[in-house]
Amino acid sequence: MRVLILSNMYPKEDSYFGSFVKEQVINLEKNGVQITKVVKTSENKFSYLSFFLRSLYHLLLKDYELVHAHYGFHSALSALIFKRTPLVVTYHRGDALEEPQRNPIYHWLQCLTIKKASHLVAVSQEIKNALVSKLNADENKVSVISCGVNTEVFKPYEKKGLKVQELKVQGLKVQGLKVQGLKVQGLKVQGLKVQELKVQGLKVQELKVQGLKVQGLKGSIRKELGLPEHKPIVLFPGHLSYRKGIDIVYQCASLLPDVIFVLIGKATPDFQTSIPNNCILVGPVPHSEIPKWLNATDIFFLPSRSEGTPVSLLEALACGVPAITSSAGGIPDVIKNGENGILISIPLSLQASPLSLRTTPLPLRVPPLSLQTPLLSLRASAKQSHIDLITNKITELLKSREKRELMSKKARESIKRFDQQEITDRIKEVYKKVL
Repeated sequence: MRVLILSNMYPKEDSYFGSFVKEQVINLEKNGVQITKVVKTSENKFSYLSFFLRSLYHLLLKDYELVHAHYGFHSALSALIFKRTPLVVTYHRGDALEEPQRNPIYHWLQCLTIKKASHLVAVSQEIKNALVSKLNADENKVSVISCGVNTEVFKPYEKKGLKVQELKVQGLKVQGLKVQGLKVQGLKVQGLKVQELKVQGLKVQELKVQGLKVQGLKGSIRKELGLPEHKPIVLFPGHLSYRKGIDIVYQCASLLPDVIFVLIGKATPDFQTSIPNNCILVGPVPHSEIPKWLNATDIFFLPSRSEGTPVSLLEALACGVPAITSSAGGIPDVIKNGENGILISIPLSLQASPLSLRTTPLPLRVPPLSLQTPLLSLRASAKQSHIDLITNKITELLKSREKRELMSKKARESIKRFDQQEITDRIKEVYKKVL
């Protein structure tokens, strides 16, 4: 099967831009599909001209059995003009939920794409509903298939290679200690009580310790990343933008000064200032490094106003990280509230229309109540009340190690249906259907 992939978002080297498309392409190739890629690796809008011309070259002069375009007409336009083979188009979010409302031309182009495509793939049920109800798609020609996650790469790190030397102990009491082949390095202990310790081949069973703080694997990862080793950490992924809810993150951070909020992603100008002191702005991180950051965190936090099915959430669950997220887009298809994560609603006072999601920031501080502006005061008070509810969810989960560990186990189990191989098999079924 020879397939031409057209995508206006694709990572250059190890960036995060369109990494979900790259992962799908890699797995299709592993499963015997012959792929030729014509992709745009730059976020610069002027790079569309080169992308369009290269697409035309391959469509006119090369031979393929099928064309698969990602992100609506932005990638599929050339294939619409010179349609010689079946065309599959994947809609990821904005191409279905925002772009058609931008102006009549965008709306017409998306409708044309939907009409001419042989089959459509929507990454969430919400997007399929929009394609059918607002853009006149035939629901029988739309499959809901999210992007996948490589569960062999995104997984909880295992504890390996424990070595200990220079053991210094004061006031140590040990009962029933049995040790075989243990190496210890740099361990200093004061006031330690240990009962029923059994160690065989660096595997510890029945360990009961009082008065001992152990750094552990998470602490060592944090040290490597330059993060505080003994403070609770909440991780926020993606663009620091209004759509992703970064203003909500800032407000929560200002109310939780003892919690560290790690922000991974590119910041828009509106949100590069007034960052709370307990927020660490890391910036964009190579995609291959994301598993390490996830394994260093306690909670994954994504209060988005609009989503498809966020790959960052799938990656977090695959790493066994409990998630607190909004119920936007396809997130409720992934999170079962109270089991593998916690869903939070975004009330009207915190929402926005689709067209304002790119640009409209909310104030980082809630304005004080004013008798002269009762309506504004009521909305501000409601907003503050909801922020308090979100911070309470974060606090409760951070306080309960038992709950986090249970959610971690459920998260890893729940992600199996989003494994990249499962998604690849479903995409191949779509290809076979249209050929």
